[in-house]
Amino acid sequence: MEAMRERVTRHDLRHDRHTVSLLTDHLVFSPKYRGKVLLGEVAEAAEEIIRETCKELDIQIIDMAVNVDHIHLFIEYPPKYSVSWIAKRIKGRSSKLLRDKFPQLKEWCTGHLWAPSCYHGSVGQGWDVVERYISGQKGYEKADTVPVVVIDEENEKAHKTWYNTLYNKLFGGKHQKQESTLRVQIKC
Repeated sequence: MEAMRERVTRHDLRHDRHTVSLLTDHLVFSPKYRGKVLLGEVAEAAEEIIRETCKELDIQIIDMAVNVDHIHLFIEYPPKYSVSWIAKRIKGRSSKLLRDKFPQLKEWCTGHLWAPSCYHGSVGQGWDVVERYISGQKGYEKADTVPVVVIDEENEKAHKTWYNTLYNKLFGGKHQKQESTLRVQIKC
């Protein structure tokens, strides 16, 4: 599948028995405590296990990056699965298999390998942005990430103006804090 798309064609859509879909998601998840444990053989095994799991579930991996402290997955998935279920399956299976293959991971974190949370970003047709971001993550060494969104000052100013206008319509008057007095009666 091509990264740059002017419009979706029939060939790009997923055709199942009763549905036609184009569901894509960008998942990011990390080991517990953001541990830098995905190095060397562990990283290679993690990638292999995730690819096998996705293949078994009929999930296509469009792009993937395994970094020392997190994993990016850009997937196309069938509508019969929810994104949270997919993440649960991938994280559960890879945690068990990685911890069985590399006992040092059990010593490092006794319960589970992955943190309980993860990021889900529905992509739609903006594939090129996500693919560029993930390809920029490959070979990632630093603890900080590059921001995906660049704030445009003109758009920010327009948003503030819109917000103030909406606030004034809803609550009347100017956008400011109003002080109120509290009257308390004490009976003796």
